[in-house]
Amino acid sequence: MLELVVARGLQGIGGGMVIGSAFACIPELFPDTRRRLRWQIILSMISSVANALGPVLGGYLSSHYGWRYVFYLNVPLGGVALFFAWCFLPAFAPPTSGPPQVDWPGAVLVAASLISLQLLVEHLPLGTHGLSLLLMLVLLVSATGLLCRERRTADPLLPGALFTHPALQKLYWLALLAGGAMFSLLIYLPLLFQGGYGFSPADAGVLITPLALCMTLGSIVNGRIVTRLSNPALMPFIGFSLLLLASLGYALVGTRAGFATLLTLTIMAGCDLGFTMINLTLFTQALARRKHMGIATALQKSLRLVRALIATAVVGAMVKGCYHFLLLRLFRARGLSAHSGAYLDPQVLMQTHAGEPLAQWLPLALMQAVSLSLLVVAVLAAALIILQRLPAIGLNPHGADAPQAPPRE
Repeated sequence: MLELVVARGLQGIGGGMVIGSAFACIPELFPDTRRRLRWQIILSMISSVANALGPVLGGYLSSHYGWRYVFYLNVPLGGVALFFAWCFLPAFAPPTSGPPQVDWPGAVLVAASLISLQLLVEHLPLGTHGLSLLLMLVLLVSATGLLCRERRTADPLLPGALFTHPALQKLYWLALLAGGAMFSLLIYLPLLFQGGYGFSPADAGVLITPLALCMTLGSIVNGRIVTRLSNPALMPFIGFSLLLLASLGYALVGTRAGFATLLTLTIMAGCDLGFTMINLTLFTQALARRKHMGIATALQKSLRLVRALIATAVVGAMVKGCYHFLLLRLFRARGLSAHSGAYLDPQVLMQTHAGEPLAQWLPLALMQAVSLSLLVVAVLAAALIILQRLPAIGLNPHGADAPQAPPRE
């Protein structure tokens, strides 16, 4: 297990470098905004397809050949990627006068902050107060040390210019809020469809699939429109508005919703995320200086980890707490408190079929609990108020700080 953990850590470091570099290479290769947006959409589509096919292929390899064969999959794929990057990716001189300096103490503090945050999120629901307090202390110390370190070092890992720029600050906050809403929908909509409405796994899959597909469709439509607008911030504004309506719809339809209604809401939620996510990266690259382009793009992408952790912890705690409260109240009112323990985990509704009258009570409690969490998502979607205050961002055909190398397609 120790070898697996160490190897997974190395894989995470390499994967973070690859993802950040891949998205940061696009503005270097294609300073023209329209070409840049086109290739960002292509890269996002490939990532979405890979995220969808990866678990399926991994499950097939694990079930037929053993879990160790999953790790061999990265060897040929990595070799092909290395070949194309080595042969076809142009070299660009870094926009600095001297050799690059790596802020290794800052990197260690970033890792300590993220690891302690992840462990804290995992242990908080378990009630291990001593360990939770220790992790909070480690998180506080590492985050404070990182802040002090990055302010004093000559070549910081996280340049202060990325956090003092008012528009970039709002974009990072929007990334956190939008990501929290996205992960909340991805995690709890399947539970709502199967456990609350009683749909089969196949029907629930049909209902949830448009969320990912429409994200890609929304990105394509967005790419055709956003560069033609005098104020490109209008597109994510529309996206957050649709997210607000979809989340309110999920929360308010209750037991009256049918398959068509839920499918419509899922399509709305997917399109609005397509109108939002890719623009946050595009706007960040438009505002960041060229020498900070890579770290600004990587920071925008790496915030997915933080927003996934926060969304999973907060929304999960709300769903579980509300479900437990409603469930205990229903059982207590009917004199069946002794039987409530078997149904405290909402996942039971997706694995077993409760008999009458439990078949009516349990899904109702779950639907009310998930509806409360989706109201929280609606509150997150209200971040469009912040977006309204975002200054107009000009997407010029050629960036003012664009590289001199000719773009290639």
